[in-house]
Amino acid sequence: MIYSLHAVIVHHNLIARPQLGAFFRSLATISAIAFPAILTNTATPIGNAIVTSQIAQFGESYVAGYAVIGRIMPVTFALVFSLSGAIGPIIGQNFGAGRWDRISRSLSDALIFVSLYCVLVSAILWFLQDHLIALFSLQGDAATLLSVFCSYVAITFIFNGALFVSNAAFNNLNRPTWSTALNMGKATLGTIPFVWLGGLWGGASGVLIGQAIGGMVFGCLGVCWYGDKYCVWRGPMNVVSSKTCLSQVYR
Repeated sequence: MIYSLHAVIVHHNLIARPQLGAFFRSLATISAIAFPAILTNTATPIGNAIVTSQIAQFGESYVAGYAVIGRIMPVTFALVFSLSGAIGPIIGQNFGAGRWDRISRSLSDALIFVSLYCVLVSAILWFLQDHLIALFSLQGDAATLLSVFCSYVAITFIFNGALFVSNAAFNNLNRPTWSTALNMGKATLGTIPFVWLGGLWGGASGVLIGQAIGGMVFGCLGVCWYGDKYCVWRGPMNVVSSKTCLSQVYR
């Protein structure tokens, strides 16, 4: 530790007088990544607010059930939420080294991990849904909504994970605005019409399923969009179609 402190203080001038010129020069570069990332992170609360407002139309019991779902998701799918932060440095380092083969392999492995993890967690939630209902003392409509989540919606987190992986790729390949576009699109175009139609079709449960379907659409869109841009970034790959290109990216 002492050696490390000596290196960063003496050789890299860690303790130095701030220089406004250097600060403002760095600010532009940092802001180009930071502000789109901030907007990306605000998209999820916006989408959840829209879903909550739709569910609230069907009664307080459904809102209580959705609140419990909101507590369960961060715990059960914690690894999915953290994956974008974990894979980001790997993508960034290999991008700097020009190792597109490693970037492709990292993304493929991340998608495989997300799929297997979500299948496992969804199976556990399906088996334990009655225990969760009893644990939170849910009854009636609230219990029904939690059961719908455990039985049908949880498995669709595979597509949310795919979107998180795509966001990490765009952020670390100097395209943060594309992550913002995907997440904001999911929170609006991928939420409002789907939850509205779902509410008309199946009530509060339909709202939840509609949100899941919108997430599936944008998860697939993120993966395909990255695959298409991968071919452009890397240069000529002797591919004859977008389908062939995707097969090379996610091989």
